[in-house]
Amino acid sequence: MGLISKLKQSLGVDKLDTQEAKEILKDLKAEIEAEEKATAQEEITAQQIKDKEWASRVIEAQSNIQKRNRRHINAQKQSRISPQRQAHLRKLGKL
Repeated sequence: MGLISKLKQSLGVDKLDTQEAKEILKDLKAEIEAEEKATAQEEITAQQIKDKEWASRVIEAQSNIQKRNRRHINAQKQSRISPQRQAHLRKLGKL
């Protein structure tokens, strides 16, 4: 019962009934559990934010690669079309 004696000293109470001490300990346990849950939830939200930021950076990097690949494929296709034909297709709005 070292904890009860510490409670007596911290509260400045000479007489502390065991029932009262048990209620105080129960309240303390409940508060500690609530704080632990809140801390765990904060850690989870922080990790989710990190994951979202990482995913957005990956998506952005992949989109740049995809754009570069599309430009390269488009340039290869247009290199097979004669310049006169390209000019004509541009006038028609097909290129």
